[in-house]
Amino acid sequence: MALLLLVVAAAHMFYTPFTKVEESFNIQATHDILFLKQNFSHYDHHEFPGVVPRTFIGPLILSILSSPIVLILEFFSFPKYYSQYVVRFVLLTLVTLSWKSFRKTVVSVFGKQVGFWLTIITLSQFHFIFYMSRTLPNILVLPIVLLALTAWFKKENNRFIWLSGVSILIFRSELSILFGLLLLHNLFCNQIKFKSFLHTTIIAAFAILSITICIDSFFWNKLIWPEGKVLWYNTILNKSSEWGTSPFLWYFYSALPRAMGFSAIFVPFGLYLERRIRALCLISLMFVLLYSFLPHKELRFIIYVFPVLNVSSACYCSAIWKNYQKSALNRLKAVVCVGHIFLNFGFTMFLLLVSSVNYPGGEAIQKLNSIDSSPNQYVHVSNLVAQSGLTRFYQRGNWIYNKTENLKYNAESTLAFDYLLVEQNSKSLDEINSLQMNFIQIDQVYCFNKISIQYKYFNPVSIDMKPCVIILKRKTQIFKREPDYEGLRRLAIENIKEFRNSKIMWRIVEEYHNSRLSKSKINKNTSVKANEKQDEIKLLIDKISKLDLSEYCDLEKIDIKECLKTVIDVVEG
Repeated sequence: MALLLLVVAAAHMFYTPFTKVEESFNIQATHDILFLKQNFSHYDHHEFPGVVPRTFIGPLILSILSSPIVLILEFFSFPKYYSQYVVRFVLLTLVTLSWKSFRKTVVSVFGKQVGFWLTIITLSQFHFIFYMSRTLPNILVLPIVLLALTAWFKKENNRFIWLSGVSILIFRSELSILFGLLLLHNLFCNQIKFKSFLHTTIIAAFAILSITICIDSFFWNKLIWPEGKVLWYNTILNKSSEWGTSPFLWYFYSALPRAMGFSAIFVPFGLYLERRIRALCLISLMFVLLYSFLPHKELRFIIYVFPVLNVSSACYCSAIWKNYQKSALNRLKAVVCVGHIFLNFGFTMFLLLVSSVNYPGGEAIQKLNSIDSSPNQYVHVSNLVAQSGLTRFYQRGNWIYNKTENLKYNAESTLAFDYLLVEQNSKSLDEINSLQMNFIQIDQVYCFNKISIQYKYFNPVSIDMKPCVIILKRKTQIFKREPDYEGLRRLAIENIKEFRNSKIMWRIVEEYHNSRLSKSKINKNTSVKANEKQDEIKLLIDKISKLDLSEYCDLEKIDIKECLKTVIDVVEG
């Protein structure tokens, strides 16, 4: 049964291979650990730290488990984006194994038939399966949460406390509500002694905090407890509401019905029939209720309760199926139980189809990679592209990617770019029209727009698409063009960040750096790997970008190329 769950989740993953911005930190950090290794200064989180810091422990575990397969892929020269599939598959495998343990415990408590219905119900629902391979903080902690719930079922209190501590202190602090309520239940029912609870909790908290602070302080290069920062920012300061708010009962009337599908109908009936599931289900619903006080709400925030509520639905369906021969009413109920599975599958297929056309950034970068494989291209990606699929797994190592937000699409701002991946809207279209002399549209990516009802057709539901991303290529790439040194000089004076990322600067530094290497007696017979050269050049550009060039040359008078050569000589000694 667990193998079937793994296969279905993998199918979801391959059908929707790209990621969203919420997954960005963990997927980028995993990439950096796998490919940059000890080159910590070039890790993505230094340039894009995010609103709040996140723990590196999840990406570190994923990297360690993925590394054998990634090394094999590298050896056979597979494209790097294959490694992203590997990382996501490792994550969904971890979730599957923990769900298997949870299901095994359910079978031992409620019987094999309840375990069977739990599997079928879970397979028929969309969101749990869809999220299993996504590198969200909520999913990285999900295997630990399922193991903690398993320990709670088995009354393994010490193991439950340790797993709860890892979940809360390292990954998701809001789980203190769920696990805190479960611990209070155990204390109230005398299933654990207060002295034993206090002793285990203090030791676990000290050990877990020490681990996360040590590991994350190393990667962030400062003393830090990431989840403590997240708790302060999202809960104490309530800053998460800046990303949108929802009504108080949104989880109950929107998130839970969508996530559970038609199985949500059977939850109260399962609670009525099976008293052994009542405590866990009611505490889970209490967690959702208390968590509703935070105005910013997302379905993934409560994903931990879906398997628990599914147990209640499975208990009801199992009870009905056992007694379906006793009366006509029971036979009708059995048909409803079986029928709702097919309805769930239909709803899941529809949501999967919608989700597959909701990652225009990933599709755009994939199209660009298929269009051009030449080295040293300079690409600007719009905010939509960066948030809907672009990760370092899909970036070419010898290309430069600029993610400047709200870039003005005019001749001066785009002078150094070879490609532009532009979000298509009325504002950008007006600006793009002014670039027709310099750029040509070579492709377009469509994405989800809305759902339409068409009563006259056999398929009454239609998914309407809209153009989302335009891929523009510089016309002058068709022939060799001289670098715009005057434009680069203005960038150096006006915007040091753009100057640092400029492709023209990259070419000048690369050319002069390589010429210095070839002239060096030490390096005369030394073969330097291409990726090592790229790292040296990146480090050199980082050093140059931190200098005040006016101390070395008069940018108003001197040629920028000569100025850079002078600075390189100083930096490299």
